[in-house]
Amino acid sequence: MTAEKTQKAGWQRIGKLYQTIAVIGFNTLVFLVATVAVINWVIPPKQDAAANKNEVVAVGVNATYSTYFNRNAYYLSTPDEVVAMLADYDAMAHAGHWMVHPWTGLTMRPFRSHYLNIDKNGLRAGVPVDAAHDGQSPLVVWAFGGSTLFGWGLADNYSIPSLLQIELQKRLPNRQVRVQNFAVPIYNSSQELALFAANLRDHKPDIAFFFDGINDLWFTLNANTQTPLVDPLAEVWEKNTYSITHPQQENWITVNPIFPPLRLAQALGLPLGQPPPDSPSAQYAMHGIYEPTHEEQLAAAVHNYVANRQMADAIGTAMGVKTFFFLQPFLTDKVDFPIFRTQVAAATAMTNYVDISTLLDGQLPAKRKALIDNFHYSDYASELIAVKLTDILMVSAN
Repeated sequence: MTAEKTQKAGWQRIGKLYQTIAVIGFNTLVFLVATVAVINWVIPPKQDAAANKNEVVAVGVNATYSTYFNRNAYYLSTPDEVVAMLADYDAMAHAGHWMVHPWTGLTMRPFRSHYLNIDKNGLRAGVPVDAAHDGQSPLVVWAFGGSTLFGWGLADNYSIPSLLQIELQKRLPNRQVRVQNFAVPIYNSSQELALFAANLRDHKPDIAFFFDGINDLWFTLNANTQTPLVDPLAEVWEKNTYSITHPQQENWITVNPIFPPLRLAQALGLPLGQPPPDSPSAQYAMHGIYEPTHEEQLAAAVHNYVANRQMADAIGTAMGVKTFFFLQPFLTDKVDFPIFRTQVAAATAMTNYVDISTLLDGQLPAKRKALIDNFHYSDYASELIAVKLTDILMVSAN
């Protein structure tokens, strides 16, 4: 009996010890959770540093695009359709809508929804080719541009290339018309030229046209570069290169930068969670060696635009492709764009260059809007532009 009592007493001591440890552990856990919550409330996470800088930030980082557009500027869709379509843009942004392109840097990531569709090559979908014209002589048109030609803020069927295909098909009953939309948001004439040449290695259209001008001018003046995506691309490159050339010893535990105790340590000035002091900043060759004046930036935009148009025309001629160049409407810039337009026209006599930048001036009914934001055309304005392009392209289509 004595041995049994001794064994029982031993188990009781173990039980009390376990109970004591459990109570202490639970209270410690509650204390830590409460402490983390208090720190999170007292020291909120810092906002993205890029958002606090007075600089152009590349689009496409889970932005809520549906809030950017004037929902009263849609005329070819019902209000419910507009809400659903803009929700598709938000879903695309949430998915992260950029991927690497070998010739242009970046292009759109594949995406599927009801109103917004992008294929595996990053190209915007349009209206289907009219099956009623199967077997007839095909007319293939390639369309190059930026977000305005892409149809940013519009459904697939209301982009300018889609509306152009519909209009051309009406006027060419003996042809089967296909307009391929090669436009990508943020592209300017430099990327369009590269994309045109790259695709000509495998295919050849009957007609290619370039609808641009805004991005060539705007990015040069506001981002001091040819595209704002150069900065994030260079930053990723530098970080990856640094991680290769400066291997770090693996840690057993890693902590997210927004972990409250880490934020508290940083707020107290403790050197925890800071990036390596010698981590390089983003670099790329297009910065130049001096800070250009506004006039020099404007002159560079004109020079690059004209040179790219001349090269695209030469490539098209060599490959037997009829090329057209349209200077697009830019309704919100009343200062620099008129100068750009005048200097481009005076620089050289380009083949098949047509200035349609004033097309929408005074052409819309009083209650209809040309833009859904500061840059992008409404569906009604896109329809007017498509009709104008059809009038011009019909000369070569017949």
